[in-house]
Amino acid sequence: MTRVMIVDDELEMSRLLKMLLEMEGFTVATSPTGKGALEKAALEALGVFMVDYHLHDMSGEDLIRKLRADPALASVPIVVASGRDVEPEVKRAGATDFMLKPFEPDALIETLKRLAADAAVSAAPAQV
Repeated sequence: MTRVMIVDDELEMSRLLKMLLEMEGFTVATSPTGKGALEKAALEALGVFMVDYHLHDMSGEDLIRKLRADPALASVPIVVASGRDVEPEVKRAGATDFMLKPFEPDALIETLKRLAADAAVSAAPAQV
């Protein structure tokens, strides 16, 4: 199943999301900081990023730009979550999708599965 990186400085939220996603068959890595996420992402094959907009060390927009600037990560889908509607800002920065908190767990699962499937199709070699 797809490997998801949860980037959220609220440790309880990360723990709950990790548990939810693992119950759905995802493999999950977590980081409480943008810097940590960048370091882990350089070492792990990831299928989707789930990024909280408000991090202690950088904004979600800054993290998105850094991920998109890395050729190895530029095509990995990024879902941003926030309690404020910052969808236009994060989409301009390069986010694939946005979820307004609070969101339904089923909506998150559906979004991550859809993005992982879309990414798999995009990465598949073209058939002649």
